[in-house]
Amino acid sequence: MRILIWFFYIVLIILGVTFAVLNAGDVQVNLYVISLKVPIALLMASMIGLGLMLGFLLSLIRYWRLKFEMNKIKHQLKISAKEIKNLRDIPLKDQH
Repeated sequence: MRILIWFFYIVLIILGVTFAVLNAGDVQVNLYVISLKVPIALLMASMIGLGLMLGFLLSLIRYWRLKFEMNKIKHQLKISAKEIKNLRDIPLKDQH
C-alpha cells in the first residue's frame, strides 16, 4: 500500500513539472493597484497553496469550536454524575 501511495505522489509531481514546463508563459495579474506579470505555473501553485491554507484555517476553527463544545458537555456530565451520586447516597425513609 505504501508503494502505491509513493507511486501516486511521483505521478503527481511529474504531472506538475510537465504542466509548469508546457505552460511557461507569463500571465498579467491585475491587483487593482498594481499589475504583475507572473508565470502561470507559479500563479497556479500559489492559488492552490492559498486554498490549502484557507481550508486548513477554516477546519481548524471548526475543530476548536467542537473541542470547546465537547469540554462543555464533559463538564455537564461530571456535574450530572455527581448529582446522581449524591441522590444515591441520600438515605431512604421508611413509611412504616
